[in-house]
Amino acid sequence: MTNIKAKGFDSPAQLREYLDDIEEPIASGSSADPDAALERQVADLRAQIEDLKEQLQAARDRRAEPERRSIVRVAAALASTFVLGRAAQYMRLGILGAVAVPMIAARLDRRLWSRM
Repeated sequence: MTNIKAKGFDSPAQLREYLDDIEEPIASGSSADPDAALERQVADLRAQIEDLKEQLQAARDRRAEPERRSIVRVAAALASTFVLGRAAQYMRLGILGAVAVPMIAARLDRRLWSRM
């Protein structure tokens, strides 16, 4: 049966050597000054908090972009419908124009926003 904890090492001596290398910095740092070790931990935690704040802000910015884009899309659809409606009214197309205006506006909206 394979010892999962020792997997990846060729011999138990290699494993012991690796563990000694890992434990050495911890022992030297804690025996010198426990307050300095705590201050380093606090500084590391503060740096992690700052990184998390930046990630949160980036996520908020990414979410706000589609909202802005949808508002612009609605405004463009509204403007195109208004302009086409006025054009149909000016040309006196009657019922045919009233039916065609929303269809044309929807087609323009799809073509405009499908490329972005």
